[in-house]
Amino acid sequence: MPLTKKPRSAELEFFDKNGFYIGIESYDLRPEVVESAFYAWRLTGDTRYQDFVWEAFKSLQKHCKAPASFAAISDVNSLPAKLIDDSESFLYAELFKYIYLTFSDPNLLSLDEYVFTTEAHPLRITKEAIV
Repeated sequence: MPLTKKPRSAELEFFDKNGFYIGIESYDLRPEVVESAFYAWRLTGDTRYQDFVWEAFKSLQKHCKAPASFAAISDVNSLPAKLIDDSESFLYAELFKYIYLTFSDPNLLSLDEYVFTTEAHPLRITKEAIV
């Protein structure tokens, strides 16, 4: 599905009421929203970002739990969620890591001492790397 599809009238109505609409109905367990909330919490200390991550985790448990693990959802607008037999590695490498780090001691992996790769692997910042 192209990312540039035109919104349907129902989507425009939803947008007028809520300020956004859902352009892609599936959810493939991507971590970026939780990752952003993790950084926002670490940088501001505002616990609303922790609250957001906790709600995301509860939703993941409620809607994406499969018998052996977690699964993607075909349409986030439909309940109960129809699971897709798919679970990408970024669920484990990134999403769960950012959820865990959101509730762990900030000194565990201090953002002053570590940088995360695009796959959420922590790399220690060396003095030689600081320009």
